[in-house]
Amino acid sequence: MKNTKRYTFTFSIITLIIGLAGFLSFSLIGHNYLQSSKNSYSMIQKRNAEVRKNIIDTISNSLQRTSAHLTVLVHSQQDDDLFASKEIFTRMMWEMLLSDDKIASIYIADKFGDFFQARRTPDFVMRTIDRRVKKPEWAYKNNDFDTVRLEYKEATYDPRERTWFKEATSHKNYYWSEPYAFASTNEIGITVAYPFFNEYGEKIKVAGIDLTIASITKLLQEQSKVIDGPIVIVNPHGDVIASSLPSQESKIKIE
Repeated sequence: MKNTKRYTFTFSIITLIIGLAGFLSFSLIGHNYLQSSKNSYSMIQKRNAEVRKNIIDTISNSLQRTSAHLTVLVHSQQDDDLFASKEIFTRMMWEMLLSDDKIASIYIADKFGDFFQARRTPDFVMRTIDRRVKKPEWAYKNNDFDTVRLEYKEATYDPRERTWFKEATSHKNYYWSEPYAFASTNEIGITVAYPFFNEYGEKIKVAGIDLTIASITKLLQEQSKVIDGPIVIVNPHGDVIASSLPSQESKIKIE
């Protein structure tokens, strides 16, 4: 009987040890699995954050490169009178327009109301407003900047009365508008404007670029493929400016 009891007790201890070892092994496996999962999740989150940052940087840099054309344009010539450097301004604007397909039009105006504009749609055209001449010139161009047609229209546009010209003065830096319909094409887009002040603090001229919502949407859609998800640009009020989503799906307000 003693032997039987010792065997039974010994067996019970061994069973307990085996069971405890199994439990410890399971616990260790579970702990390692959870730790590995946490590490994997952390790595995924870190990678996602890097991708998001890269996407934001890519979009921001693209828009900044576009707006940087304005700084170059306004600082290229120091004359108060745009027409003193007409050939330089118009050639620069044309090259900028052709180099960046996000630009719908690029223009510059001075304090006298004189105005040059290089426009992409519906036709390539260089518009010139000279306050000393009653009718502005519309020179329709080909890709080589050759004039293919000239038109003269009544002067109904004064750049000095436009919001972008006024707001650039108060900001004394880049001004980004809310979306609106462009006067020249009726397309919906935003304007970026940048002023130039002389050494006395007087505003001499303002340059602007029109970016259509369609061109910004195209940029967002290209980047959304990288993350396989939507990208939305909102203003400080939470209103959607542009989105990679179809137009109906992007008509939302971000709270």
